[in-house]
Amino acid sequence: MSFAVDRCHLPPPQGFDRYREILSGTGTPIVMTAQDPASFGAQVQVVRLGMMTLTGTRKYGSGYVRIRRTPTLIRESDPGTYQLVIQDEGANRCVQNGRPVSLGRDDLALYDSSHPYELGRGDGVSGWLTLTFSRSFLPLSRDDALRVCGERLDGGSGLGSLVSNIATSLVGNSESFGAADGTRLAGTFLDLLAIMIDEWLDARRTAALPASPRRALVLDAQAYIEAHLVDPLLSPGSVAAAHHVSTRSLNRAFQEEDVTVSGWIRARRLERCRLALVDPGQEHLSVHVIAARNGFPNAAHFSRAFQNAYGFTPQECRKERAGKVARATE
Repeated sequence: MSFAVDRCHLPPPQGFDRYREILSGTGTPIVMTAQDPASFGAQVQVVRLGMMTLTGTRKYGSGYVRIRRTPTLIRESDPGTYQLVIQDEGANRCVQNGRPVSLGRDDLALYDSSHPYELGRGDGVSGWLTLTFSRSFLPLSRDDALRVCGERLDGGSGLGSLVSNIATSLVGNSESFGAADGTRLAGTFLDLLAIMIDEWLDARRTAALPASPRRALVLDAQAYIEAHLVDPLLSPGSVAAAHHVSTRSLNRAFQEEDVTVSGWIRARRLERCRLALVDPGQEHLSVHVIAARNGFPNAAHFSRAFQNAYGFTPQECRKERAGKVARATE
């Protein structure tokens, strides 16, 4: 089934046992205990969307609730799933891969069913959304999965906010979806989640580099750019590929220069053009030819970029040089 919605209110005192049954039905066996099971109550919505199951929970009642994925359960049954938890209200304590984190409103965390984890829900009202899906739909290497699973991911800004808002909308607007929408919506969401996690991993890799390797990467990239300025295909992506890093990693390394990689390429090309315009040996070349030879095939774009950088047009630059030569010969 590509799409289905179930809603239920689980009042105490039977709410605890019924909620435990619902979680077990999502395909990832867990152990659930509560400090005061008789007071546990929850409102639950389960949306089955293509290859993904979304479980929205709003818990109320007193006492602490623990949800654990134990080594024994993993040995008995491992469905090979990831669970993305999005905290909507209250707080949540989570542990996986030896990393205890606290999730507040809009925080996210990813969990792997093949490794033990524990989720703790505090006293009082707490709301969260859990998305369960096969690991095959989020292709992470073993090392990357160990890096990201159990970490707190910011869902209040950037891509994290987009992921959180879309997930919440998938649950809140589930009644408006058609039967054929499930697989496409789930696939689109998981693609976006993969981009968000890739960006998070990329930032961690770059931050882990000591200052000297980062500086060495910048110097190597600048030398490569200088040697390839006339190449029309020169771009941040081609520079990054030549140094076996991602474009985001390269841009982060360049942050110490207060410039992006594309900004550096543009500045170096403009300086090449400026030097050519005042070079007597190239005065027979038109401004357009000089620009095209240095990576600016569009004359109008070059003229605007040049004036923005230097405060005068390429033609004025050349006339100024000619004027200085004339004055020197008088």
